[in-house]
Amino acid sequence: MKIAFYHELHKGGARRGTNEFAYQLKKRGHSVDLFTIEDVVREEKEFYTNIFSYKFYPKKWVGGNVRARLYKDTIELFKLCLLNKKIANVINESSKHYDLAYVAASQYIESPFILNFLKVPSFFYCNDPYYRIIYEPELFKAEGVNFFKRKYEQLNRLIRKYLDIWNIHRASYIISISKFTRDMFARVYGMRGDVIHYGVNTSYFDYKKTKKEFDLLFIGSYDFLDGYPFFENVIKKMKTNPKVRVVAFENEWLSDNQLLELYRKSRIFVAVSYKEPLGMVPMEILSCGVPVVAVNEGGHRETVIDGKTGYLIKRDVSLFAKKLDFLLRHKSVLDAMGKQARRNMVENWDWKVKGMVLEQYLTAKLNKNATPY
Repeated sequence: MKIAFYHELHKGGARRGTNEFAYQLKKRGHSVDLFTIEDVVREEKEFYTNIFSYKFYPKKWVGGNVRARLYKDTIELFKLCLLNKKIANVINESSKHYDLAYVAASQYIESPFILNFLKVPSFFYCNDPYYRIIYEPELFKAEGVNFFKRKYEQLNRLIRKYLDIWNIHRASYIISISKFTRDMFARVYGMRGDVIHYGVNTSYFDYKKTKKEFDLLFIGSYDFLDGYPFFENVIKKMKTNPKVRVVAFENEWLSDNQLLELYRKSRIFVAVSYKEPLGMVPMEILSCGVPVVAVNEGGHRETVIDGKTGYLIKRDVSLFAKKLDFLLRHKSVLDAMGKQARRNMVENWDWKVKGMVLEQYLTAKLNKNATPY
């Protein structure tokens, strides 16, 4: 197959997953071209057969600048739409002979405008169950916001909701990152996609006997969506006085090598993010033989085997504190879980396995005889 990949993602798990899927398809003999409006780093070039970059200049806005905000919500979105149309026209050219387009999510508007203009079969890979800023009212705190700003935000979200729905319903097929995402997506959009999980590079994120320096590891932001306030309360409730390592995106961004070293030096990873679609970091650390204690929500229920590779616990501070104290006092349990975690990732979650599933799925859909995953 000749496949056009499109994304407008910043650095992070979704972009890494997109690159890995492309690489697996490329290794299986397919031609995989990337079309993107983001800067491509040198390390990413090996994932694709060809890369076509298009320049897009989003205006920076951190609050307080009304003109910049208006620009981003109107003119910038219009320019983004036109650029997406331009890229779609290139993909649609008969001389290119693309069999399909794999479209990843957008950092600007969740479902990219390009879905409206593609003439080849389009597969939209859904990382999040929906556009959170639109569909989660708790993300908009109206206290202290004046009447004009409140009405503007409500109108802006209504428009973005319409654009999001307009784009998504133009996709030929929907692929969800997890069962949780698929089910939430179906409730919001009335469309039920198929599930193909991301994988993990088990040959890179592997087990190596290393001196443990940290009892608990937390990676994310200080935002409540990543669960940091909850994590802080859990630590205060614990009796073992654990040594904690917090990697907050606001303060630092670690390379893969730095992450690998940190994973191996940790005893337990604590995953408490709110409605996590899947969670690549927990998967990577499980592959390193480190148990994960996670909230019994979202995609964690699909990556963590309760009682075997870690624990799934109700979002309750006392319950979390007790379970973490228990594990830190029982090294044999911790070691057994770590071995099982590594085995499960190698057998069921390696990128080679997930790449094969994606290839079979795309081929079957193009041949019109696929069965849902």
